[in-house]
Amino acid sequence: MKKILTPLIWLVVSVAVAQPNSYPLTEKLDEIISGKDAVVGVSIISQDGTDTLTINGNRRFPMQSVFKLHIGMYVLSLVDRKILSLDQKLSFSKDKLRTDWWSPIAKKYPEGATLPLRDVLGYTIGQSDNNGCEVLLDLVGGPKVVGTFFKHQGFKDVEIAVSETDMHEKDDAQYLNWSTPREASVIMKSLYEGRLLSRSSTDFLMKVLSETVTGPKRIRGQLPSGTMVAHKTGTSGINGGVMAAVNDMGMITLPNGKVLFLTVFVTDSRENLQENERIIAEVSKAVFDFYASK
Repeated sequence: MKKILTPLIWLVVSVAVAQPNSYPLTEKLDEIISGKDAVVGVSIISQDGTDTLTINGNRRFPMQSVFKLHIGMYVLSLVDRKILSLDQKLSFSKDKLRTDWWSPIAKKYPEGATLPLRDVLGYTIGQSDNNGCEVLLDLVGGPKVVGTFFKHQGFKDVEIAVSETDMHEKDDAQYLNWSTPREASVIMKSLYEGRLLSRSSTDFLMKVLSETVTGPKRIRGQLPSGTMVAHKTGTSGINGGVMAAVNDMGMITLPNGKVLFLTVFVTDSRENLQENERIIAEVSKAVFDFYASK
């Protein structure tokens, strides 16, 4: 397990701000994070890309289930190329359906099922289904193929190398799927702007992300009721009292209709899950309040 930075060291190494007018927000984020026994990464990019702020923005964080969004983007790129179809059927046989994993599919279809690709994407991304994730990886040729896709798109600070099976079998494997907070926000912005997928695939995926049911106490946790959030979460188990990942990356729509791309990753945390989620929620609320008042 990686060494945990003390809060004092964190304050020395973490902050990189691109816009002077963001300093009050940086001070607020420091206040939220200071004293927490965790390493926190934050990346904020405004809709026009001119206003940015990062904390540990270039540090590598384990993604956990955040990588299911990347898998979904690659799958939809194959749909755009007519290699796959959203209507094609995928099989979940009873003998291969892992019931000991987080899997709404296994819970709903304990005897197995055959589902259209569009539904599997919905389960895998919107509900973070682990069985769906493995079926999608089998469909496209494995995690490294997904990682190569993002490298070819010009994203150098993200790595996808292992599957859910790998991560369940060996705790350290989760560190092989990593992203910097900054790259996560850049990828989300690129998705929103239609630079990765066709308009129909982009709309489909943004709808799934806006209907995500996991992590209700993270990015959306303290935002005003009705605020539009499209996001993907990731969560590790606890090993030796340490949580390797409590994550959320996504997009917030402000009251004026403009959007913000926000990533908050928490790693090497000795805080409990509730406190890690509270960190994300408080960061999100501070970011929302700052930009909503501009």
